[in-house]
Amino acid sequence: MSYEELRERDIFLPEDEWGKADLHTSVNLTPFGLALGVGILGCVLMAMGGGSLETWLGAILFIGFMIGFSVVSSRAVDRQNARVDALLRESSRSTDGSGDGHSDPGPKPSST
Repeated sequence: MSYEELRERDIFLPEDEWGKADLHTSVNLTPFGLALGVGILGCVLMAMGGGSLETWLGAILFIGFMIGFSVVSSRAVDRQNARVDALLRESSRSTDGSGDGHSDPGPKPSST
């Protein structure tokens, strides 16, 4: 996709917000490091096991690594999305002055 197509679909932050967001990772490094250690241990056990019990233990540890990596990464994406949403809410409050970033269409007509 081109830059213009992405901008038309509101993928980017507004240009006046560029450079204001925290660009540091939102990944919690302790569980990520633990998952990485389990994955490396699993690979070593699979390589050295030669088809014995250690190979299967390594495979189980590697599967645990994959699950742990997915969970940690998914939570980091959720935290980053929450940060961006908060930044957008703050930006819309400061530009429109309404406080919630949404326009109120008024009461709905009754269907009686």
